[in-house]
Amino acid sequence: MRYIEEGEFRHASRAQRREQIGFTILSLTVVAHCRAHPAALYGRYVGRLFREFAVTLSVTILVSAVVSLTLTP
Repeated sequence: MRYIEEGEFRHASRAQRREQIGFTILSLTVVAHCRAHPAALYGRYVGRLFREFAVTLSVTILVSAVVSLTLTP
């Protein structure tokens, strides 16, 4: 709202907001994905237990990043 109140157009302010928060969202997504994905690679019983959970969590993190970079700003 600050950029719109200063007189910028909506599309210009949207691009500027995306530039400001893009790196932060990308870095948080990479870190969260790197923490969740290795659980899918565990062996034997623990791997069987956590594989679906880890894959679901990893995909959810990636979808959340896409939504926050495209739809939210």
